[in-house]
Amino acid sequence: MRGDADNTTAASDNALIIAEKLQKAINEPYILQDTEHFFTCSIGITLFPEDGETPADLLQQADTAMYRSKYRGKNSISFFHRSMQEAADARLFLENELRNAFARNQLLLHYQPQVDEHGRIVSAEALLRWNHPQKGVVATTEFIDIAEDTWQIIPIGLWALREACAQKQRWAAAGVDLEHVAVNIGLRQFRHRDFVRQIQQVIEENRMMPGELLIELTEAVVSDNIDETV
Repeated sequence: MRGDADNTTAASDNALIIAEKLQKAINEPYILQDTEHFFTCSIGITLFPEDGETPADLLQQADTAMYRSKYRGKNSISFFHRSMQEAADARLFLENELRNAFARNQLLLHYQPQVDEHGRIVSAEALLRWNHPQKGVVATTEFIDIAEDTWQIIPIGLWALREACAQKQRWAAAGVDLEHVAVNIGLRQFRHRDFVRQIQQVIEENRMMPGELLIELTEAVVSDNIDETV
């Protein structure tokens, strides 16, 4: 039963991502006879076999969900299944709020000490947190997938690298000299074409030796393409 629930959640997340891409493409302005025009769209989503099994049922349910989108104010996305709609609303809320987190200075890093075999603190692992005004401190697990799916992980990851390295230098100036600081790197960030240049730039900005920055790869990065990752 747990596996079925996980599959349904994954399917709804993927459907929402595709719907958002379609919506963004349709919302792009276009010029007709020297005048700029806009389109909006209402999208309805149903899931197979969660909501129905026959093509007729699925089309009818998607149509019902589409009219729910129109009722909600047009240019929106609705699921036929109520529980999936609640999950989609929660995800869209976090996605929209995350876009403003930078400007509102809501992102912060917590640090977890790392010790050697003698119990000596040699490093600190930077842990990303989101200090949301309504939800309080939000753990990375609650929003990191959204950041990855919407590519917001690129600027967020770069900010985390810069902040962690700057913090290490501030500790050093205060007499706390760690061997290195550790930062987790996500899949899209690792695959980004400017990743190496960004790492070099951050190290140079903070006048650090390369060995003072420890990059920790998530399972998603390693398993995506093992040979290329190595």
